[in-house]
Amino acid sequence: MTESPEEMAERGRIIDSAQRLFAALGYDGTSAVMIADSAGVSPDRLSEIGGRSGVYLLVMEKFYREQQAMMDEVERVFTPDRKGVRVYLDHIIDFYVDHPEGAAIWQHRRLSDAADFQDLEERFQVPVFRRSTEILGPEVIGHPDFELVSLIFSYCILGFVQGGLLPFDKDAPGPESAGARRRFRSHMHRLQDLIFQDGFMRDTPEA
Repeated sequence: MTESPEEMAERGRIIDSAQRLFAALGYDGTSAVMIADSAGVSPDRLSEIGGRSGVYLLVMEKFYREQQAMMDEVERVFTPDRKGVRVYLDHIIDFYVDHPEGAAIWQHRRLSDAADFQDLEERFQVPVFRRSTEILGPEVIGHPDFELVSLIFSYCILGFVQGGLLPFDKDAPGPESAGARRRFRSHMHRLQDLIFQDGFMRDTPEA
């Protein structure tokens, strides 16, 4: 049955509220009542769109679509050289800094959250990874250090998204700070330069 505009807006509000709760508390720490109260809807309305588990999948699907849209843009501007890899890196940084809740939900998942769902990685993570490797191409992913380099950048970005530049310093600017974002991007560019100087993509022409 087709939803009315009001019902569609309500569904969106439910998904947004659930996303914030899942990011903060994990799936296991979030109840259906909490989602309904946060979204300002009745528990019956939540049940209509699948209850807590159904909404969790909707949240995952939303983040997945956002990731794929980001990859569409990366694919449009990517070039198979060092400049292209930097463009790719900048898009990744911007995306995850602007979508911290999606990253937090997956971090909960890595800590065995939502264990009742057996195929989330295959449905929502593996296709994004495959798309990423297809865009980067064999010149990048064929390097023997590609996996290590990818992990280094992934953990750096995740750490910044969750804690800012210096998470142990309460006075340090967080990821919401434009200045902190500029500094972090500069750090990532410097790290990329150091990796390239060490021989990564040695045979790939400079842009």
